[in-house]
Amino acid sequence: MFSLAERSLYVADLDLWIDSRAPRTRCYVSHGHSDHARAHDTIVTTPVNAAICRSRFARTAPRKTARAEQPPQPACDFEEHAFGEPWTDGEHRLTLFPAGHVLGSAQLMIESERGRFVYTGDFKLTKSRTCEPAHVERCDVLLMECTFGRPRYVFPPREEVEATLVTFAKNAL
Repeated sequence: MFSLAERSLYVADLDLWIDSRAPRTRCYVSHGHSDHARAHDTIVTTPVNAAICRSRFARTAPRKTARAEQPPQPACDFEEHAFGEPWTDGEHRLTLFPAGHVLGSAQLMIESERGRFVYTGDFKLTKSRTCEPAHVERCDVLLMECTFGRPRYVFPPREEVEATLVTFAKNAL
């Protein structure tokens, strides 16, 4: 189902790239961080992530019209899908689920006669301040792209980081 082409994941049956760093005609974008999100002709994502990407990829110069200037327009189109609401593409059923990484982040499940495939970019299983935890879905194949997935990355507990931030802010004021 998935293949590696031009250093990116590609689903040929759907003509869909996955978190590609190169501009594509149609690409699923798991979340708005720069190591996953690029401007593409069409971005498949959640409504919240679409809003984030619209802001990131808006043309900087407003378009001129005969009457007045229009606000900046997104440089790409969006195919938005809510969590847990499946849609079909050919003979495939696709569904987005929360990834728990950042606001708007999602995992993509593709179901076909060949099985259930789930792709996730960065994810987090515990609750965060901005989003619900990752939804765990049964699947036959799980593909993960995890920026901080290597064992060398060990971060302090969130409470400790927040306390340090509060102390810093109080001292700065």
